[in-house]
Amino acid sequence: MKTKVEAKNLCKSYGGIAAVEEFSHIFAPGRVTTILGPSGSGKSTTLSMVAGLLEPDGGQVHCDDVDITNLPAAERNFGMVFQSYALFPHMTVLENVEFGLRVRGVERNLRRQRAGKVLEMLHIAPLADRRIRQISGGEQQRVAVARALAFDPQVLLMDEPLSALDAKLRETLRAELFKLLQELGVTTIYVTHDQIEAMSLGYELIIMNAGRIAQTGRPYEVYSQPANTFVANFLGSTNMVAGECVEFNGARRLHLPFARMEVADETPLGECWAVIRPEDMEIAEDGGEHFYAEFESSIFLGNQVRLFLRVGEQRIIVDVPNDVLQQPRQQWPLQVKTSKICILSKEQSRQWN
Repeated sequence: MKTKVEAKNLCKSYGGIAAVEEFSHIFAPGRVTTILGPSGSGKSTTLSMVAGLLEPDGGQVHCDDVDITNLPAAERNFGMVFQSYALFPHMTVLENVEFGLRVRGVERNLRRQRAGKVLEMLHIAPLADRRIRQISGGEQQRVAVARALAFDPQVLLMDEPLSALDAKLRETLRAELFKLLQELGVTTIYVTHDQIEAMSLGYELIIMNAGRIAQTGRPYEVYSQPANTFVANFLGSTNMVAGECVEFNGARRLHLPFARMEVADETPLGECWAVIRPEDMEIAEDGGEHFYAEFESSIFLGNQVRLFLRVGEQRIIVDVPNDVLQQPRQQWPLQVKTSKICILSKEQSRQWN
């Protein structure tokens, strides 16, 4: 049975300023939930309240429907991995991994057995007798994860565990961590400011801003159907185009500065924002409905090129295959993948602006 963790209306303020407001969520049992947001959005404060390291001003934390709000952190069967790793430099790798088991009074032979198992799992068993200062940053990160897993926690809490590593190593360890968490099936809450990390590791994604939940859902859903302009702008690159949805001949049509198109019947009428991701515009083939955009600049991104274009006053970003640079031109014929557009009413967006 996988552990269910539920946060109910968690609140925390410092000096009269709200750090977290009414945070409520049931974390998917046996899955990884990532919490993403800018600095100061309240994500680490939320994790600390769930961990029992910080007392909430209001609200509750439940674990398998039992209220653990007032239970000390040491008495919660939660494993924790933080950005600093908090490893003991005077101890060996094995002694660091055993530490939590020793504090819990686990007998020495059993400690060695459990620690050895997680060291093997994380491919660092050959490092068991080395001191922490003798191993690399990536190896230290693996030791921190091993220590958190050694006592078989019900829940794993991770706060920016990869942020101190360089980009290439972070990518490697992210893939390893994804595989490990999938295999373990332990309920995991993972805080990060890295969008790629949040979307690639998370079964479920929570986006926070100014102490509140801005949106929750599966990563692809949140990316493709943002609930408001904050999420649309924060998560990846986007084109925010002001438009209007009107009724025309019994159908609803979206009027943009550079295009008009039919949209779903349930689309709200009136002024709106059209959220169009850079990959959801493309160079138009001969024929078909299209518009022209003026070239301003471009950047090479490896397997693709990002074009910065302009249509009148509207600046737009378009991602195209990298061989496009071999066909320089000043005017680009473009078309929009209509089915990919997310339409937000102006009213939907005001509360987040």
